[in-house]
Amino acid sequence: MRLGQHAVTLSLVAAAGAVGVYLYVVDRGSITTSEAEQRKRDWLPAFRREQVSRVEVERGAERYTLARRDDDAGEAPFHLLVAGRDEPADLPAVERLLGALEAARPERRVEAGLDRAGAGLAAPRLRLTLTMGKVVYRLAVGGAAPTPAGAAYGELDASGVVVVARDLAAQLDLAADAYRARSLVPYPPSELAAFALDGPGGARRFSRAAWGGWKLEGPDLRVDRDAFDRVLTAFADLRADSFLPDGDADAALAKDHVTLRVEPRDAGRPRAAFDVGGACPGHPDAVVAIRREPSRVSACVPKGALAALATPAEALLDAHAFTLHADEIDEVKIVEGARSLELARHGTAWHLRAPAEAQVDGEAGNAFAKALHELASERAPTRGDAAALGLVPPRALVTLTRSGEDPAHPSATETLELGAEREGVVWARRVADGALLALPSEAARELAPTTTALRSRKVCDEKPGDVRAVSVELDGARQTLARSATGQWTMSLPAGFAPDPGLAGDLADALASLAAERWVADADDGSFGLASPRGTLTLELAAADGGVARTLRVVIGGAATGGAYARRDGDAAVFVLPSAVLRRATRLAIDRSYLWLDPAELDLLRATAGARSRELVRRAGALDARTPAARGPWVEALRSKLGELRAEGVVHLGATRANEGLATPRLVLLAERHAPPPGVPARVRIAFGAGDTWEGTRVVYARRDDLDATFVVAESAFRTLLDAL
Repeated sequence: MRLGQHAVTLSLVAAAGAVGVYLYVVDRGSITTSEAEQRKRDWLPAFRREQVSRVEVERGAERYTLARRDDDAGEAPFHLLVAGRDEPADLPAVERLLGALEAARPERRVEAGLDRAGAGLAAPRLRLTLTMGKVVYRLAVGGAAPTPAGAAYGELDASGVVVVARDLAAQLDLAADAYRARSLVPYPPSELAAFALDGPGGARRFSRAAWGGWKLEGPDLRVDRDAFDRVLTAFADLRADSFLPDGDADAALAKDHVTLRVEPRDAGRPRAAFDVGGACPGHPDAVVAIRREPSRVSACVPKGALAALATPAEALLDAHAFTLHADEIDEVKIVEGARSLELARHGTAWHLRAPAEAQVDGEAGNAFAKALHELASERAPTRGDAAALGLVPPRALVTLTRSGEDPAHPSATETLELGAEREGVVWARRVADGALLALPSEAARELAPTTTALRSRKVCDEKPGDVRAVSVELDGARQTLARSATGQWTMSLPAGFAPDPGLAGDLADALASLAAERWVADADDGSFGLASPRGTLTLELAAADGGVARTLRVVIGGAATGGAYARRDGDAAVFVLPSAVLRRATRLAIDRSYLWLDPAELDLLRATAGARSRELVRRAGALDARTPAARGPWVEALRSKLGELRAEGVVHLGATRANEGLATPRLVLLAERHAPPPGVPARVRIAFGAGDTWEGTRVVYARRDDLDATFVVAESAFRTLLDAL
């Protein structure tokens, strides 16, 4: 009994002693028993990342320190102390180092008796001192270990020698430059109050304006939001690809370099100054960048930044009436005398408040907002006599509002005053900065307080299958196409040609679902060229019994931005017919297979290019060389390439033109058919002339002797045919 009581007493005493040791260890910031047990296989017996305050590195002659530094925001970033410099460290690089130390696990432990000098530990290549609260570790990395590949001997204080893996050894053995912050920019653009540039592009100083944006000092005019964003982005992208010794950077800095100075909004923080320009030694895709303030850093940065920083002032001045992007406009208000227009965004749609309550087609509302965003002066913004331009008082006011519901984009209001129209421009004044703008009269029509611009863009909304005929008279060209109830197309104008079903169908579809580029006026005021139109587009639509139920006619007037002015019969409003529809209407829908030659139908094919000629004749049921001796790879090549010969289209009717090169063709094909279908000639000659560009495609002019039309074929198809010779 006494023995048992004695044992219990000893156990309690031992437990109390253990608790006392634990408290003593914790209070002193040393390693706890549980930590040591959990990390018994790791190189460092304990690791508390949040307590790491200092990492000192000795690499040969190089010495540097990573020191945690509390800042005003309560964060604890690291600074790099090296060669008398104190600069923010690259936090991702520091995190990689700390992560490597935390996870460091030796490949194996080396038995006592190792020759430390032979293992490179008497004079190690690397010494690292880690301070973690009151715990301090001293690590050394020496010479290469025999296995595994790239491994090295390491030592932690006096705890014995280990072998560390190649990746760990490499991570620990980094030069100070690996921890230098790559960004040379101490403040993001959002924290800047002023931004000054000198050198290429001239002297320019920008500052925050009362309206919230940036202005160019001197004229005190607004800078273009998107253009200036490119400058600010170039500034923010000043990141070091590599670092340079200061002397080398000074020597390489170009004489015509850009000087950049920025001032933070917080007046208590220092300004920053940079010089950028000159080829970076050994880096052809980089330029020298020297940050001179608040601390010196010399580096190579991507040379793309230099072009934006050299943008001249005139290219940065804002010629737009408004800065708000289309998707940022939440309200529009236009007031001219007793007339007004009020429009508000409602989710993905728009709501008209004045002159009357109504829902607005979402596509039309978005197009209107886009047109307001794109509205710009055709001359550089300036200052001048506003009264002389009819702006005192203004005849109309246009106000755009951003609601500010998105925290990233605070509320904003922009107002434009409209004045007199003179010599094709409407003068306007931006209230924010007083800039005078010369708006093109055509574009300024968007600012009339009418609902015309908010109409649905649909001009025709018919079923394509109901189209029975299409007629086009435009710029002197005429074509008339008819479609039967079964869908077969015929062409009566121009006479003598077969229609191309694809082109005819595309034209019919485009006109049946015709949408305006934009609506511009409630009625023709005589300025749209509609009194003496340049052409008409006519659709004939089928009735339920198969006859013609009605006719739709569109009259085309003068040229407009994005197309031509037009009006549909029965509707006084004027719209812009899109350029794509104009191109489709003027393109003759003549059969594009007129140049195609089917080898199965031919008895003879002779191809002549300059002095070279090849001839195929039908032998044994197939086109072949006239004699076996003449046979070669060209035979199959020529036969196969005929199948790729298709016209892109007809460019004109009538005689050839000098620029088409058909008087002295580059290639001539002579073909003879056996048993041709009715109306198809037995003998066909096709000539290919000069190259050109047509509707954005590289083409070659071509002509078939029996057709009074000039075609174009893709240059690639022509080239493969020519190469076959």
